[in-house]
Amino acid sequence: MLLHLRDGRVQWGTIQSQDPEGFVFARLDNGGIARLSWGMLDPAQQRDLKLQFGYVDLTGDEYMIDADRIVTTDGPSSPGS
Repeated sequence: MLLHLRDGRVQWGTIQSQDPEGFVFARLDNGGIARLSWGMLDPAQQRDLKLQFGYVDLTGDEYMIDADRIVTTDGPSSPGS
């Protein structure tokens, strides 16, 4: 994969492992292995990779849907009632 670093540099390699704080990256050119924090990545790639690996909390997102009736844990509800 092509890794875009925050300072503008790029590196080719593979992500060997990851956790909420960062990841282990193996460089393709020389086989070097480094532990990097997510903050070292370009912000767009950081967001995409954290989303891909499941490190983004989506529970606070608001979802909008069209509905005639919504059943909640408190019982059914309909528009206008």
